[in-house]
Amino acid sequence: MKYNEEYFEFADKDKLADFKQFINSVEYKKYDDMNYIEGGSGSTLLLYIPSTNGNGMVFYEYFKEFNEYRNIAVSYINASLEEQVDKIIHFINTLEYEKIYLIGYSFGGIIAQLVLRNFSAIDGVILMDTETKTEGIHPKLVKKNIKSYKRLIRSLKYLSEKRTYKSLKKSIEYDVKVGIENHQHFYEGLYTNILYSSTKEEIKSNFKKVLEFHQHYIIKKSDFNDFHSKVLFLNPNYTKGRIENEELLELFDKKEVVYYDISSRLGLVNLKISFNKIKEFLKG
Repeated sequence: MKYNEEYFEFADKDKLADFKQFINSVEYKKYDDMNYIEGGSGSTLLLYIPSTNGNGMVFYEYFKEFNEYRNIAVSYINASLEEQVDKIIHFINTLEYEKIYLIGYSFGGIIAQLVLRNFSAIDGVILMDTETKTEGIHPKLVKKNIKSYKRLIRSLKYLSEKRTYKSLKKSIEYDVKVGIENHQHFYEGLYTNILYSSTKEEIKSNFKKVLEFHQHYIIKKSDFNDFHSKVLFLNPNYTKGRIENEELLELFDKKEVVYYDISSRLGLVNLKISFNKIKEFLKG
Protein backbone atom coordinates (compact mmCIF):
# COMPACT_ATOMS: atom_id res chain seq x y z
CA MET A 1 0.00 0.00 0.00
CA LYS A 2 1.32 3.39 -1.01
CA TYR A 3 0.44 5.81 1.79
CA ASN A 4 -1.63 8.81 0.69
CA GLU A 5 -2.23 11.61 3.20
CA GLU A 6 -5.44 12.83 1.56
CA TYR A 7 -7.42 9.77 2.66
CA PHE A 8 -6.68 10.55 6.33
CA GLU A 9 -7.80 14.18 6.32
CA PHE A 10 -10.15 13.79 9.30
CA ALA A 11 -8.23 11.12 11.21
CA ASP A 12 -7.16 11.69 14.79
CA LYS A 13 -3.66 13.19 14.67
CA ASP A 14 -2.19 10.96 17.38
CA LYS A 15 -3.62 7.83 15.75
CA LEU A 16 -2.30 8.90 12.37
CA ALA A 17 1.14 9.65 13.81
CA ASP A 18 1.20 6.17 15.32
CA PHE A 19 0.31 4.63 11.96
CA LYS A 20 2.96 6.68 10.15
CA GLN A 21 5.55 5.41 12.60
CA PHE A 22 4.41 1.87 11.85
CA ILE A 23 4.58 2.16 8.06
CA ASN A 24 8.06 3.64 8.37
CA SER A 25 9.28 0.81 10.59
CA VAL A 26 7.68 -2.25 8.97
CA GLU A 27 9.62 -4.09 6.27
CA TYR A 28 8.15 -4.33 2.77
CA LYS A 29 9.18 -7.53 1.03
CA LYS A 30 8.30 -9.77 -1.87
CA TYR A 31 8.28 -13.51 -2.44
CA ASP A 32 8.14 -14.12 -6.18
CA ASP A 33 5.07 -12.04 -7.19
CA MET A 34 3.53 -11.94 -3.68
CA ASN A 35 4.01 -8.81 -1.58
CA TYR A 36 4.15 -9.06 2.20
CA ILE A 37 5.03 -6.96 5.21
CA GLU A 38 7.14 -8.12 8.12
CA GLY A 39 7.73 -6.81 11.61
CA GLY A 40 8.52 -7.89 15.15
CA SER A 41 10.97 -10.61 16.09
CA GLY A 42 11.14 -14.00 17.71
CA SER A 43 11.18 -17.68 16.85
CA THR A 44 7.38 -17.93 16.70
CA LEU A 45 5.86 -16.79 13.40
CA LEU A 46 2.37 -15.33 13.03
CA LEU A 47 1.30 -15.49 9.39
CA TYR A 48 -1.71 -13.30 8.57
CA ILE A 49 -4.01 -13.71 5.56
CA PRO A 50 -6.37 -10.78 4.84
CA SER A 51 -9.93 -10.59 3.51
CA THR A 52 -10.88 -9.82 -0.10
CA ASN A 53 -9.24 -6.41 -0.05
CA GLY A 54 -6.15 -8.59 -0.34
CA ASN A 55 -3.83 -6.31 1.61
CA GLY A 56 -1.91 -7.34 4.73
CA MET A 57 -1.79 -3.78 6.03
CA VAL A 58 -5.20 -4.32 7.70
CA PHE A 59 -3.34 -6.20 10.44
CA TYR A 60 -1.25 -3.25 11.51
CA GLU A 61 -2.76 -3.24 15.03
CA TYR A 62 -1.73 -6.88 15.43
CA PHE A 63 1.85 -6.18 14.40
CA LYS A 64 2.07 -3.60 17.17
CA GLU A 65 0.33 -5.70 19.82
CA PHE A 66 2.31 -8.88 19.12
CA ASN A 67 5.67 -7.30 18.49
CA GLU A 68 7.44 -10.01 20.51
CA TYR A 69 6.52 -12.42 17.72
CA ARG A 70 7.66 -12.43 14.13
CA ASN A 71 4.72 -11.05 12.15
CA ILE A 72 4.21 -11.57 8.41
CA ALA A 73 1.08 -10.44 6.55
CA VAL A 74 0.77 -11.54 2.95
CA SER A 75 -1.15 -9.81 0.19
CA TYR A 76 -3.07 -11.48 -2.61
CA ILE A 77 -1.52 -12.17 -5.99
CA ASN A 78 -3.29 -11.51 -9.30
CA ALA A 79 -3.99 -15.19 -9.95
CA SER A 80 -6.41 -18.01 -9.17
CA LEU A 81 -7.31 -19.20 -5.68
CA GLU A 82 -5.39 -22.44 -6.24
CA GLU A 83 -2.28 -20.48 -7.22
CA GLN A 84 -2.70 -18.20 -4.20
CA VAL A 85 -2.83 -21.17 -1.83
CA ASP A 86 0.17 -22.83 -3.48
CA LYS A 87 2.11 -19.57 -3.28
CA ILE A 88 1.54 -19.28 0.46
CA ILE A 89 2.55 -22.90 1.06
CA HIS A 90 5.74 -22.51 -0.98
CA PHE A 91 6.45 -19.27 0.88
CA ILE A 92 6.06 -20.96 4.27
CA ASN A 93 8.54 -23.60 3.18
CA THR A 94 11.17 -20.90 2.67
CA LEU A 95 10.79 -19.49 6.20
CA GLU A 96 12.60 -20.41 9.40
CA TYR A 97 10.67 -20.64 12.67
CA GLU A 98 10.16 -22.81 15.74
CA LYS A 99 6.38 -22.41 15.76
CA ILE A 100 3.94 -21.05 13.20
CA TYR A 101 0.36 -19.86 13.55
CA LEU A 102 -2.04 -18.99 10.74
CA ILE A 103 -4.37 -16.04 11.28
CA GLY A 104 -7.11 -15.66 8.68
CA TYR A 105 -9.67 -12.89 8.53
CA SER A 106 -12.94 -13.37 6.59
CA PHE A 107 -12.01 -14.90 3.19
CA GLY A 108 -8.45 -15.08 4.47
CA GLY A 109 -9.74 -17.73 6.85
CA ILE A 110 -11.00 -19.77 3.90
CA ILE A 111 -7.55 -19.51 2.32
CA ALA A 112 -6.10 -20.63 5.67
CA GLN A 113 -8.33 -23.75 5.54
CA LEU A 114 -7.05 -24.57 2.05
CA VAL A 115 -3.46 -24.05 3.16
CA LEU A 116 -4.02 -26.24 6.20
CA ARG A 117 -5.42 -29.19 4.29
CA ASN A 118 -2.24 -29.26 2.19
CA PHE A 119 0.23 -28.21 4.88
CA SER A 120 -0.71 -29.55 8.31
CA ALA A 121 2.53 -28.74 10.17
CA ILE A 122 0.92 -25.69 11.80
CA ASP A 123 0.99 -25.08 15.57
CA GLY A 124 -2.35 -23.30 15.73
CA VAL A 125 -4.91 -21.42 13.68
CA ILE A 126 -6.95 -18.29 14.45
CA LEU A 127 -10.00 -17.73 12.24
CA MET A 128 -11.89 -14.44 12.44
CA ASP A 129 -15.44 -14.27 11.05
CA THR A 130 -14.73 -17.06 8.62
CA GLU A 131 -17.04 -19.57 6.96
CA THR A 132 -16.58 -22.71 4.90
CA LYS A 133 -18.27 -24.83 2.23
CA THR A 134 -19.01 -28.44 3.07
CA GLU A 135 -21.40 -31.07 1.75
CA GLY A 136 -23.74 -29.89 4.50
CA ILE A 137 -24.31 -26.54 2.78
CA HIS A 138 -27.59 -26.58 0.85
CA PRO A 139 -27.03 -26.47 -2.93
CA LYS A 140 -29.45 -23.53 -3.20
CA LEU A 141 -27.21 -21.47 -0.90
CA VAL A 142 -24.14 -22.44 -2.92
CA LYS A 143 -25.90 -21.37 -6.13
CA LYS A 144 -26.95 -18.12 -4.48
CA ASN A 145 -23.33 -17.33 -3.54
CA ILE A 146 -22.09 -18.20 -7.02
CA LYS A 147 -24.75 -16.05 -8.65
CA SER A 148 -23.96 -13.14 -6.33
CA TYR A 149 -20.23 -13.14 -7.11
CA LYS A 150 -20.78 -13.68 -10.82
CA ARG A 151 -23.03 -10.62 -10.80
CA LEU A 152 -20.46 -8.59 -8.87
CA ILE A 153 -17.60 -9.55 -11.19
CA ARG A 154 -19.74 -8.87 -14.25
CA SER A 155 -20.65 -5.42 -12.94
CA LEU A 156 -16.96 -4.60 -12.43
CA LYS A 157 -16.33 -5.56 -16.03
CA TYR A 158 -18.59 -2.78 -17.27
CA LEU A 159 -17.91 -0.14 -14.61
CA SER A 160 -15.19 2.41 -15.25
CA GLU A 161 -12.27 2.42 -12.83
CA LYS A 162 -13.62 5.62 -11.25
CA ARG A 163 -17.08 4.14 -10.68
CA THR A 164 -15.57 0.90 -9.37
CA TYR A 165 -13.67 2.75 -6.67
CA LYS A 166 -16.67 4.94 -5.87
CA SER A 167 -18.95 1.93 -5.43
CA LEU A 168 -16.52 0.04 -3.19
CA LYS A 169 -15.76 3.17 -1.17
CA LYS A 170 -19.44 3.41 -0.23
CA SER A 171 -19.21 -0.10 1.19
CA ILE A 172 -16.17 0.91 3.23
CA GLU A 173 -17.96 3.96 4.63
CA TYR A 174 -20.92 1.82 5.70
CA ASP A 175 -18.83 -0.98 7.23
CA VAL A 176 -16.70 1.44 9.21
CA LYS A 177 -19.73 3.35 10.43
CA VAL A 178 -21.53 0.28 11.78
CA GLY A 179 -18.51 -1.80 12.75
CA ILE A 180 -15.93 0.42 14.39
CA GLU A 181 -16.54 2.54 17.48
CA ASN A 182 -13.23 4.39 17.81
CA HIS A 183 -11.14 6.22 15.21
CA GLN A 184 -13.69 5.76 12.43
CA HIS A 185 -12.08 8.44 10.26
CA PHE A 186 -8.71 6.75 10.56
CA TYR A 187 -10.00 3.31 9.56
CA GLU A 188 -12.07 4.73 6.74
CA GLY A 189 -8.86 6.36 5.51
CA LEU A 190 -6.88 3.13 5.88
CA TYR A 191 -9.35 0.98 3.95
CA THR A 192 -9.83 3.68 1.33
CA ASN A 193 -6.07 3.95 0.91
CA ILE A 194 -5.87 0.18 0.44
CA LEU A 195 -8.71 0.31 -2.11
CA TYR A 196 -7.10 3.02 -4.22
CA SER A 197 -3.75 1.25 -4.03
CA SER A 198 -5.33 -1.70 -5.85
CA THR A 199 -5.87 -1.83 -9.60
CA LYS A 200 -9.27 -2.74 -11.00
CA GLU A 201 -7.81 -6.02 -12.26
CA GLU A 202 -6.50 -6.87 -8.80
CA ILE A 203 -9.92 -6.15 -7.30
CA LYS A 204 -11.59 -8.42 -9.88
CA SER A 205 -8.99 -11.11 -9.25
CA ASN A 206 -9.73 -11.07 -5.52
CA PHE A 207 -13.47 -11.52 -6.07
CA LYS A 208 -12.78 -14.25 -8.64
CA LYS A 209 -10.98 -16.19 -5.90
CA VAL A 210 -14.17 -16.16 -3.83
CA LEU A 211 -16.20 -17.30 -6.83
CA GLU A 212 -13.70 -20.08 -7.52
CA PHE A 213 -14.07 -21.32 -3.95
CA HIS A 214 -17.87 -21.51 -4.13
CA GLN A 215 -17.76 -23.15 -7.56
CA HIS A 216 -15.06 -25.77 -7.15
CA TYR A 217 -14.26 -26.53 -3.51
CA ILE A 218 -15.75 -28.80 -0.87
CA ILE A 219 -14.08 -28.91 2.55
CA LYS A 220 -14.28 -32.15 4.55
CA LYS A 221 -13.34 -32.97 8.11
CA SER A 222 -11.03 -35.68 6.76
CA ASP A 223 -9.00 -32.92 5.04
CA PHE A 224 -7.58 -32.13 8.47
CA ASN A 225 -6.81 -35.65 9.72
CA ASP A 226 -3.11 -34.77 9.93
CA PHE A 227 -3.71 -31.50 11.75
CA HIS A 228 -3.69 -31.99 15.53
CA SER A 229 -3.37 -28.47 16.90
CA LYS A 230 -6.05 -26.13 18.22
CA VAL A 231 -8.19 -23.60 16.39
CA LEU A 232 -9.41 -20.34 17.93
CA PHE A 233 -12.57 -18.88 16.39
CA LEU A 234 -13.33 -15.19 16.91
CA ASN A 235 -16.81 -14.38 15.60
CA PRO A 236 -19.41 -11.62 15.69
CA ASN A 237 -22.58 -12.63 17.55
CA TYR A 238 -24.64 -12.38 14.39
CA THR A 239 -22.88 -15.44 12.91
CA LYS A 240 -24.41 -17.79 15.51
CA GLY A 241 -26.58 -20.35 13.80
CA ARG A 242 -25.40 -19.42 10.32
CA ILE A 243 -24.89 -22.73 8.52
CA GLU A 244 -21.58 -21.74 6.85
CA ASN A 245 -20.14 -20.87 10.25
CA GLU A 246 -21.61 -23.84 12.12
CA GLU A 247 -20.26 -26.26 9.51
CA LEU A 248 -16.81 -24.73 9.93
CA LEU A 249 -16.86 -25.32 13.69
CA GLU A 250 -17.67 -28.99 13.10
CA LEU A 251 -14.52 -29.50 11.03
CA PHE A 252 -12.21 -29.25 14.05
CA ASP A 253 -12.29 -31.19 17.32
CA LYS A 254 -9.78 -29.09 19.25
CA LYS A 255 -11.25 -25.61 19.25
CA GLU A 256 -12.28 -22.59 21.27
CA VAL A 257 -15.07 -20.31 20.08
CA VAL A 258 -15.51 -16.70 21.23
CA TYR A 259 -18.34 -14.41 20.15
CA TYR A 260 -18.25 -10.62 20.30
CA ASP A 261 -21.16 -8.20 20.33
CA ILE A 262 -20.19 -6.20 17.25
CA SER A 263 -22.17 -5.05 14.22
CA SER A 264 -19.61 -5.66 11.49
CA ARG A 265 -16.69 -7.99 10.81
CA LEU A 266 -14.40 -4.96 10.49
CA GLY A 267 -14.61 -4.67 14.25
CA LEU A 268 -12.71 -7.95 14.65
CA VAL A 269 -9.60 -6.69 12.92
CA ASN A 270 -9.47 -3.69 15.23
CA LEU A 271 -11.08 -5.19 18.34
CA LYS A 272 -8.46 -4.83 21.04
CA ILE A 273 -10.43 -6.85 23.58
CA SER A 274 -9.70 -9.89 21.42
CA PHE A 275 -5.96 -9.43 21.88
CA ASN A 276 -5.92 -10.93 25.38
CA LYS A 277 -7.72 -14.04 24.11
CA ILE A 278 -5.19 -14.38 21.29
CA LYS A 279 -2.32 -13.98 23.76
CA GLU A 280 -3.74 -16.79 25.90
CA PHE A 281 -4.07 -18.96 22.81
CA LEU A 282 -0.51 -18.35 21.69
CA LYS A 283 0.92 -19.09 25.12
CA GLY A 284 -1.27 -22.12 25.69
